[in-house]
Amino acid sequence: MKVQPPDLRIQKLLDRVLGTPAYQWDDITDPRKRRGRRWTLKHLLNAAFAGLLASCPTLRDVEAMTEEMGPTGRQYVPRRVPDTTLWQVLGKLDPQELRAKHRAQVRAAWRSKSLQPVGLPCGVVAIDGKGLGALEHDAEGTAQKAHRSHDGSPYWLTRALRAVLTSAQGKPCLDQVPVDGKTNEMATFGDFFEDLMRAYGAGNLFEVVTVDAGMVSRANAERVHAANKAYVMALKGTQPELFAEAKRLLDHPGRKPDCQSEVEVFQGHRVQRRLYRTVDMAGYNARRQCK
Repeated sequence: MKVQPPDLRIQKLLDRVLGTPAYQWDDITDPRKRRGRRWTLKHLLNAAFAGLLASCPTLRDVEAMTEEMGPTGRQYVPRRVPDTTLWQVLGKLDPQELRAKHRAQVRAAWRSKSLQPVGLPCGVVAIDGKGLGALEHDAEGTAQKAHRSHDGSPYWLTRALRAVLTSAQGKPCLDQVPVDGKTNEMATFGDFFEDLMRAYGAGNLFEVVTVDAGMVSRANAERVHAANKAYVMALKGTQPELFAEAKRLLDHPGRKPDCQSEVEVFQGHRVQRRLYRTVDMAGYNARRQCK
């Protein structure tokens, strides 16, 4: 059977980026003992990076891809990289070293004008909670306990906060941290946002931060405002008093939206999105305390 060559677009991208300083791996500590190393850490990380670019779902697919790369790819990966070797090494790397390397790569992309806003006047970062998988154990106390709806049996969910530059065409991830099993997204947001500002806040990579309802609090809003960034926060029934006040001000027949979308069907429901701009909510907490 004739083996098809890898996607030439992936090859061209490897040629363009792997020679830049941000994609050198010299500052990543090799967790292996010196004796018996068959592969350099550089070649293993290059293989993993190429697998990400090619959307390989498993390390076995990365192994197959490196086998198919042929002579044109040998400057990055000399020969087929076994999936077991990748599995043994990747899980032992220092996550903080990888996090610092990732931030350096994002900043390099920004300096090269690759992350300019598309269709928006400014940069926008979305901070959102993500479920990374359900486990049958608590992962040494790092996963959150939950119960299945059909039988009530317990499972543990590994969660993370992720920041994505949604204004850029490629929507790259800027940072990600795990949410400890003993806390939640709202409490994790503060330290995560401070880390984000230390890594990217010096420039104008983004000006607006959007968050979902799980992180909405006055303290988090004030933290974003103090960093001289604007925020867009989702308001739902989890904030009952504030949600009721917003509905009282906005949801009545005499109030017309500034703009609205066409009606669409989503999961069996007719949905129409409306945009209102108002300062009527300003000072709500002070008014409520005076009553």
